[in-house]
Amino acid sequence: MKRNKIDDEIFSLEKSIAIHNFIKEKIPNAYVQISKVKGFRGFVSKYVNKFYSGLEFNVNAHKIYVSPYLELDFEYNGVPEKLRVYSIPRQNKLAYIKHNYIKKTNIIHFSRLSINMKNNNFKDDMLNECRIKIMDFIKKHPRCELDQKHLDPKLKKLLAFA
Repeated sequence: MKRNKIDDEIFSLEKSIAIHNFIKEKIPNAYVQISKVKGFRGFVSKYVNKFYSGLEFNVNAHKIYVSPYLELDFEYNGVPEKLRVYSIPRQNKLAYIKHNYIKKTNIIHFSRLSINMKNNNFKDDMLNECRIKIMDFIKKHPRCELDQKHLDPKLKKLLAFA
């Protein structure tokens, strides 16, 4: 059993309130998102879709996601800290591998990248960074077939020269 001093708990709660008020002041339409399944707890806002400051790519053996975020400088009791506010939707799936049991092969499927980005008002420069990460993902899985259904036309051209 862990025990905390009451003063430490009060400090933690006051800091949490200060963070929430800071985010509310900077981005009034922000939400707190709590995901029980994936363990994410943080701030999200549609505002970030157009004014993000960075991209976080989440890659595992079978999927690749992009998470745009806006990083804000926050200071509490003289200690600077960076806070991230993520976009809505928080993650966008770029590509994933699915096993085809009939053909006994793995196939890389792609999201409708340009349509998803435009529907959520993301900036165009994000598309180029996503294409680069998708190309890296494809190179890491050379034995996988590519599903051409939603493959971005610019990616098709890049793959032809690769």
